[in-house]
Amino acid sequence: MNSKGLDEVPSGHNARQNNACTFGYNAAKEDWALHLNTDEFLHVPLDNPIACLRDVPADVLAVRLRPAELVLLEKPSDYDFYRLPMNKHQVRAVHNEFAANFIRRLGFFGHLDRKSFIRGGQRDFNLKPYWPELSGYGPIEFKDVAAKREQCILHHNAEPFEDWHRKLQYLLGASSILGMLRGLLKEQFEAGDEPELRDSYNKIFGLTIEQASQMSEMGSLFVVPARLSRFADTYFSLDTE
Repeated sequence: MNSKGLDEVPSGHNARQNNACTFGYNAAKEDWALHLNTDEFLHVPLDNPIACLRDVPADVLAVRLRPAELVLLEKPSDYDFYRLPMNKHQVRAVHNEFAANFIRRLGFFGHLDRKSFIRGGQRDFNLKPYWPELSGYGPIEFKDVAAKREQCILHHNAEPFEDWHRKLQYLLGASSILGMLRGLLKEQFEAGDEPELRDSYNKIFGLTIEQASQMSEMGSLFVVPARLSRFADTYFSLDTE
């Protein structure tokens, strides 16, 4: 899609996504709009789902929510577990010798960028997946909501190893993986070392019971009493395309 119509479709993935976001926003009639990917869920209190949008001053055009990231416990569960950002000392305490690969993103594999509720009716917006740009007007006023178990974006990037492995070349080429972890995974991928890649995958997304207990005590792990991952697999998996 093109933000001005459907006749011009850019070839680059990011450009197509940006234009699709902008096109969707311009077509929306609601007071607020939020763009989510198919591996993301909005997690808000059931008794007050739009609490973060209440009493937002009129000059604030965006409310930004931070992510929590799906993790896989070694003991099977009927629920989904999510990690919140940790400080560097907590990352070291939980991940030990592998911690250096996690510190730059505060214990996350994926992005720490916020997803934004955008106030409707702003026709000069150019949207990107993580932030809006207001053409010709400089930075916009926004409200930043800290990630917490009651209110965040649930990021389901802990997909099955085979799917993750299939996407890894793109992730490395797009610089989606940063720092030491990028170097480690690039070396393993180029060597075709699947056992080492699988071990890295387990260290990235997996948690032992001891690690889960540590993170729970830190307030950096919470549970959603459902399996949203099953919903995602059913409706948004690669096999449904």
